[in-house]
Amino acid sequence: MSLLFRTNRRSAVDWRTPGATVTGPWPTRDAGRPLSDSPTANEVYATQPSLRKVVEFIAKNVARVKVQAYTGDPNGLRKPLPAEHPLAQMLARPHPQITWYQLMHDLVCDLLIYDRFLCVATPDSLLTRYEPELWTFHPVPQMLDKVDGYQLGTRPADQYVPFASPQYGVAWWGKGYGGSQGVSPMETLRQTLDEHTESVEWRREIWKNGLRMPGYWTQDLSEAALSHDARRRLQEELANYVANGGKEGQSPILRGIGYTAMPTTFTPQSAQEIEGRTLADIEVASAYGVPPEMVGARVSNYASQQAFRDALYRETLGPLFTQMQSAFNLHICDQLFPGCFMEFNIDSALRGSFVDDAQVTSSAVGGPWLSVNEARISHGYEPKGAEYDGILTQLNTVRGGGPLASPHDTGSQNLGGHTA
Repeated sequence: MSLLFRTNRRSAVDWRTPGATVTGPWPTRDAGRPLSDSPTANEVYATQPSLRKVVEFIAKNVARVKVQAYTGDPNGLRKPLPAEHPLAQMLARPHPQITWYQLMHDLVCDLLIYDRFLCVATPDSLLTRYEPELWTFHPVPQMLDKVDGYQLGTRPADQYVPFASPQYGVAWWGKGYGGSQGVSPMETLRQTLDEHTESVEWRREIWKNGLRMPGYWTQDLSEAALSHDARRRLQEELANYVANGGKEGQSPILRGIGYTAMPTTFTPQSAQEIEGRTLADIEVASAYGVPPEMVGARVSNYASQQAFRDALYRETLGPLFTQMQSAFNLHICDQLFPGCFMEFNIDSALRGSFVDDAQVTSSAVGGPWLSVNEARISHGYEPKGAEYDGILTQLNTVRGGGPLASPHDTGSQNLGGHTA
């Protein structure tokens, strides 16, 4: 009689947990779990690879841009505040254990994931971020989109705190459109994430249940039939040759039992696993307004990367910079530091390489723009004497008595476009 069974890739002792099971519109454990249903941001990042990639990309690029404190007119003349000013100190060190980079990174993540953020300037001039899972905005009665404070907790009976509280401090907050709590982008991305979830779940079941040795085993009719226990042991031993048994890749030798291979058309390439992940990256990046090329979802060259980088800080991150600094100036500066404001130094992020920046600046000012001592200090060397503090004037420029407008001119610019 013939012996016909499918080889299981698991060994007799398997330490792995069962795969995800779908109990509703979303699986209980899978890469497609909706962010709005997750209790912690750490779990969100652990289960959503495409979302983490895009959200982290945006948050890091916003947080890396330096902030500066000024006094004067935000749209006109301004003067940088000295380092000892309380606002400048708050921006330099918002909390003894938290840097400005970390604070801004986390606030941007809150806004991108939950569509709301809250940070409180305590009476001792420290900024403290409140995690979105621990609070909700307090809506104004009979007004859908208006809020006047926040509640510490998620129940109606929890403590209500107005935005300007003598006990808790002044709140720096913001939210999106669509209700008193904002609308999480995860609601908008639900269809995309749902499709990605189903594809991941399908591939996982294929990897778990698919044949690692596509074919069937037969027993010679002249041999005695295997008993139930012998057949079970044979299955376990054959499983050890597939995975987790320590004999993977080896070839078993069985008396009276032969193996007949069968062709299979299912491969990782035919499952389009790479294409599915790339599509998820592209969809999520597009939803957040990030060029997919910037997160590696599509191939690009150096020239296009430079163009995407310029567009990133203008079209994608520009509104975020405006939202965050406008909220800070309105809620914090107007309340605690009248006449002062903060601003992101976006120009520093848009600058090219040092060589390109140096050439453009030199052409704009018509000559060198750093003294010898300034250049030495910027490279970590000790400055020379006071005679090296001045900026050199090149004699071939107009300022030095020469014919050229800048050191980079060829001279033809000063002759109406004609060479001498």
